[in-house]
Amino acid sequence: MVLTGVPMEARSVEEAGAGVVVAYRKEEIAAAVIAYLNDPERLGRAREAAARLGAAFDWDDLFDHAFERTLPLIAR
Repeated sequence: MVLTGVPMEARSVEEAGAGVVVAYRKEEIAAAVIAYLNDPERLGRAREAAARLGAAFDWDDLFDHAFERTLPLIAR
């Protein structure tokens, strides 16, 4: 992924190795995309890291976790 620093998740994506954060300038965005295209191994590692990172946001898992934490509060 190529992101600007705007989304609050941008730094988490970069720290996970799933992408890079660049300034909101077309030259920097283009350079980051070209860097990935010129390095298929790096792109592959970022793709795998993005899949792992995205799995943490699976809606069913998030819902189940929230439900498990909320149910005891409701049952009181």
